[in-house]
Amino acid sequence: MADPMAAVPYSNKAAIYLGPVVSFGVVALFLVTARIYTRIQRTGKLFLDDWIIVVAEPLSLIGICLAIASTAYGWGKPAASFTPETLKQTLRLQFALQTVWLLTLWLVRLSVACSLLRFGTERLWRWPLYFIMGLQTTISWSYFVIQFAQCTPVSSNWDTGISSKCWDLGPIVIYGWVIAGKTSRGATHIRPN
Repeated sequence: MADPMAAVPYSNKAAIYLGPVVSFGVVALFLVTARIYTRIQRTGKLFLDDWIIVVAEPLSLIGICLAIASTAYGWGKPAASFTPETLKQTLRLQFALQTVWLLTLWLVRLSVACSLLRFGTERLWRWPLYFIMGLQTTISWSYFVIQFAQCTPVSSNWDTGISSKCWDLGPIVIYGWVIAGKTSRGATHIRPN
């Protein structure tokens, strides 16, 4: 009987992922550059939201580079086509990408909230924004903790050949669904009319 793993049909889905990632990354770079240029031209200085996005944009570019590098090691291809070494390298790059992604999204969300703070000075406008900023910080850093603490040693996230002790994924998945539901539902209720 033939080995079913011997004849893996070739497929590579990397372009389906990299196309939008690189395209939106280029658009984001141009938008951030235009934002900073126009802010300096108009006011001669940068505000807190500008500085936050200035930090987030290089992290976004690093994330794009990590995504491209992981496709060079086989990300997007069938799992059966990986050698143990390419799998390890791909998982390591994906771990790094997830870490950078968590930080980048947190900074972008903070930047948006900080820019909205300039639209009003009354408590009814500012306090919900402060609450959202605190909530986003708490959620983002909780995911950051999960990223590094869910498996011991942390290298077991990419090195599948070592013994490790990992948290049960069930509660983490439930946590993700609850956070996704609460934050999206909450955002629709606190929008001004």
